[in-house]
Amino acid sequence: MPKQADGSYQFWAQVIPAHMVEAIDRYVEKRTPTGDFLMAVLENNLKEAIHRGDEENVHLLPAYVGYCYNEIPSNCWGSKEKVKAWLAGPHKDIEMKLGEPMKEDRGS
Repeated sequence: MPKQADGSYQFWAQVIPAHMVEAIDRYVEKRTPTGDFLMAVLENNLKEAIHRGDEENVHLLPAYVGYCYNEIPSNCWGSKEKVKAWLAGPHKDIEMKLGEPMKEDRGS
């Protein structure tokens, strides 16, 4: 499901707050590091995400994974190595913009 008018993101009956969606979008668009919880989500580290998240965000983990899978390029999330490479990449002229169709294999 797409972003809501208020900037939040709904996945099934779960809604990621707009400020958290904005943090993910900044990470993608500007390669800006996130806080510990979102970094764990982006690295696909469930144990660390549960450890770092507050009660609300831990409850929303399926929505965060849905947002990453459906809305951001697969080459910028899914493992510690992908996140590290993304953050080390160029900070201008990023080829993929949010909302564009993914061209690469989602399973990579």
